[in-house]
Amino acid sequence: MSQYEVDGIRCMQMRGGSSKGAYFLAEDLPAGAGERDDLLLRVLGSPDPRQIDGLGGGHPLTSKVAVVRPSADGRADVDYLFLQIVPDRAIVTDTRSGRCRSAGGAGAARRPSVHSGGAPAGGGSGDGSGADGLVFPRIEAST
Repeated sequence: MSQYEVDGIRCMQMRGGSSKGAYFLAEDLPAGAGERDDLLLRVLGSPDPRQIDGLGGGHPLTSKVAVVRPSADGRADVDYLFLQIVPDRAIVTDTRSGRCRSAGGAGAARRPSVHSGGAPAGGGSGDGSGADGLVFPRIEAST
């Protein structure tokens, strides 16, 4: 039994436009792409076309994943990688989903451990602690 089956994985499910995705912190997933992809296939329920045993919705629009992490690039607070999980096959591919990308900032803003600042939504010092507690992190897409 793997550590993920015992401890679980933090995940946030969000909708961006007509797409739905599962958002994960990079630190919670295996570092290697092969192990990460195998885990994500199981979490979403692929390769079952209906994804009955997972979070996927049985359709490409509802079987997307975002992996977010603090950015090492000074131009952004958050880096994210979007992946398409194919419902009926054990395939994970990179995607540039504009719909899920639109939810990336909202997802990162709900994960303070991911962003270190950004532009405060309600004014303030610029340190990410806006007067109303909301932050708009600067985001960079990974490839």
